[in-house]
Amino acid sequence: MNGILVGRNCHCVVLNVGLHIGIDKKLGGKMLPKSLKAKIFKQYDLGPYVGGFKDLAQRTMFYVTALHFALTVGLSWSVYVGKMMPIATFLGLIVFSILIAMFVEYKFVLPSTWGFVNRQTYKHFNPLFKKFDKFEKKMDRREKKMDKRLDVMEQMLRDIMEKK
Repeated sequence: MNGILVGRNCHCVVLNVGLHIGIDKKLGGKMLPKSLKAKIFKQYDLGPYVGGFKDLAQRTMFYVTALHFALTVGLSWSVYVGKMMPIATFLGLIVFSILIAMFVEYKFVLPSTWGFVNRQTYKHFNPLFKKFDKFEKKMDRREKKMDKRLDVMEQMLRDIMEKK
């Protein structure tokens, strides 16, 4: 499982090999040399094609897995479970198990996944976020201009009120 779990005082990285490295913010991340951290945490932009192929393969695997699952259920019932319980009970247990897995996935895993995807999308220079950043800077400049204009108008109103 790859990912960064962000806590209040610690960033933890879980690597595929199961190695758990904690970098304590309070120590300034001195547990690892800076050059090693740069090598470990650096991500590479391979363009959209590798990710696109992987995404398409994952989406296609849904259909392959569904077919495989149906064949495995049929084989399991006919060879092993058919002697112990009726097929309706067996299918009911499978549907119930799937519903529990879907609930856990929806309730706990999906929010974390989207949080990670959003962070990665923002981090890797999404064109939409670049435009948003430009827009935000433009709006800040306009807001400052408006503040100056309002200050001038307020001063003019004060001057008028003092003359009366």
